Amino acid sequence: MKKPSPTPEHMWARQHISGCDVNYRLWSAKKKMLRQWSLWSPECIFAVDVYRCRYDFASDRFSDLLGYPLAWVRNIRKQGDFLEDQIHPEDRVCLAELQVCHSEFIYSLDPRQRNEYTTHYQYRIRNAGGKYVSVISRQWVIQQDRNGKAWMIGGSMDIAPDQSVEEGVRYAVRNLRTGHIVSSSAYVPVSHKTFFADTHSTSDRLLMPDPLFTDDVSLTPRQIEILRLIQCGLLSKEIADQLNISIYTVHNHRKNILSKLGADRAIEAIRFARERGLI
Repeated sequence: MKKPSPTPEHMWARQHISGCDVNYRLWSAKKKMLRQWSLWSPECIFAVDVYRCRYDFASDRFSDLLGYPLAWVRNIRKQGDFLEDQIHPEDRVCLAELQVCHSEFIYSLDPRQRNEYTTHYQYRIRNAGGKYVSVISRQWVIQQDRNGKAWMIGGSMDIAPDQSVEEGVRYAVRNLRTGHIVSSSAYVPVSHKTFFADTHSTSDRLLMPDPLFTDDVSLTPRQIEILRLIQCGLLSKEIADQLNISIYTVHNHRKNILSKLGADRAIEAIRFARERGLI
């Protein structure tokens, strides 16, 4: 009899988290900071309680960007799998398999290194109007129990600059300490026979190259010019004036630069670009 494939829930259960080891009082204080951050962040911010297997927080931006009822968003703890249910069915299958692969990678590491990684996904999610839009989501360990095990996962989500991706999931894992991308893939359902035949191993799945996330990235001459001006300390308005372009165009270039380099902030983008010899 074929052994059933593990699920993300089965993999998380391997953490063996005990209620005696989690500190909700400490999390409550950190959650207040997360909520404050979400007030000015342009992204959707969320937190997942691994111990209780539920969402613990979602920012109001889910209502702004995707049109979800604000009351639902603010009561995310009671919504069960509401957010997962909005993910395109094919992408949801891919995400589950990738999460299992990621868990296997994490559990292969020394326990002291397991919380040093952030995952990046691009997939399709349905907005309140019933239309599927491509989003980029990043997840990282935000709270550990007293034994160092991850039990609260933080995340962010934003509309992807590239809406031409019609199917499949893009995926990458980045080391938070070094900034290096350690694995990446472009992943679509096996039924499409585009990637990952049944004979592919887990390592094949994790190391399939994809231009959005791999180190082999390139910036346009204009993006390099703007990144160099950012490096010199110029603000977006100053860059717009110097290059005789609109500030809206500068903002779009900045967003695309961050996306290409897998960075969250301009200072990270500058460092990554230096490491890759782009500037």
